[in-house]
Amino acid sequence: MRSITFAGLKQEARAAARQRRYGKIYLHWTGGRYEPNAIDAADYNLLVLGDGRLALGDIEFQYPTAATYMRNTGSFAVALCACYNAVCDPDSGLAVKSGYLPAKAQIEAMAKAVAVLCEAFDLSPARWEVMTHAEAADNLDGWDRGKNYGPLSTGEKWDLWKLADYDGEVKNGGDVLRGKANWYRENGAW
Repeated sequence: MRSITFAGLKQEARAAARQRRYGKIYLHWTGGRYEPNAIDAADYNLLVLGDGRLALGDIEFQYPTAATYMRNTGSFAVALCACYNAVCDPDSGLAVKSGYLPAKAQIEAMAKAVAVLCEAFDLSPARWEVMTHAEAADNLDGWDRGKNYGPLSTGEKWDLWKLADYDGEVKNGGDVLRGKANWYRENGAW
C-alpha cells in the first residue's frame, strides 16, 4: 500500500487505462478504522483514509478479486476506511454507532477520486458506471448478477446506502457521491 495524490492518481489511472478496460467503479467502506490494515490493502484498489488522504491498495490497478460479489472483472474498487462496528439506523439508513463514521473529508475525497477515475477511464459518473456497494447489492443498475443482498433485500451489504448531502439532507449515497463527482469533474477541482 502506498500514498498517492490526486495528480498522481490521475497520471497512474490514465496509464492503467491504456492497458486494460475499466467498465465500473464500485464504492465501499472497509468496515474498519480510519487507517487501513493489510486486509483492506488486499481487497481494494484505492483507499480513502479518515483525513481524506488517498492510498493505493496492494492490488493498485489490477481488477479486485473479492470487493463486489459477481462484479469484479473490469471494475475498480474505492473504499473509505470507516464504519468499524457500524449499524444501519432503521429510520434514516445512515451508518451509526461507530467511532469511525464516514468523515466529510473522506466523502469529498472519494467524490474527487471518482471524478479523476471517470476521466481517466472514460466513464460517466452515472449509476450505470459508478455505484455504491449498497446499490450493486440490490442490482439497481439492472445488471442482475445473482441474489440481491443489499439494504432493499437482505441487508447484508449497505455500504454508503445513505449519506447527508451538502445541505444536510439525507439522500441516496450513490446520488450524493456521483453528484459531487460530477461537480468536481466539470470544475476540474481536485
